[in-house]
Amino acid sequence: MSSEQSEILEKVIFVALIISLFADTFLRAFWNKAYFTFGIPIFVMRISVNKKYEGVPHQYLLEKEFQSDWFMPALTFKANDSCTFFFREEFLGTPIKLRYLALMHGLIIFEHDKKQVIVKGIANWFLLWIILYFVLEWLNLSVLSPVQITDSTIVILLAGIFYSMQYFRFSKVCKFAAEICSNKVFLNSGRV
Repeated sequence: MSSEQSEILEKVIFVALIISLFADTFLRAFWNKAYFTFGIPIFVMRISVNKKYEGVPHQYLLEKEFQSDWFMPALTFKANDSCTFFFREEFLGTPIKLRYLALMHGLIIFEHDKKQVIVKGIANWFLLWIILYFVLEWLNLSVLSPVQITDSTIVILLAGIFYSMQYFRFSKVCKFAAEICSNKVFLNSGRV
């Protein structure tokens, strides 16, 4: 690939990276159904529930359990239909502090007939473009702003830390939702 073609490719990827960052933010903020339902899952957890249950927990119970702390923003939830919730990190409402970069957004599926709860973490578009950018850097297809090996290592290390934090939180969401469904008295057995 020529130097000129490589520069054009890098500019296209950079513009796509910026657009995907704004698109991620916009679609998450307005709870876009397609954005929260379809995508590349980078986290999936299933937990069986001891008994058959109906309905879904009230959104308030989930939000109360997943409040912000010193480094983790609160999780906010939105009912999609009678058996699914979308969730993501809260944008506003907490004071500005050190936060991690969200790499995925979540979907909770309550499978009443199979007596299980599923939580999926779907990759944010921004993450996919960053991966593409670094793959091209490693293949030396980019010449505009060469990334040093140490820069790539730091980004990969940070992504691993951020993913681990979200993995931990998404696991807790799944466990908590299954625990609520296992209770003898289900607090919101009506339809959403």
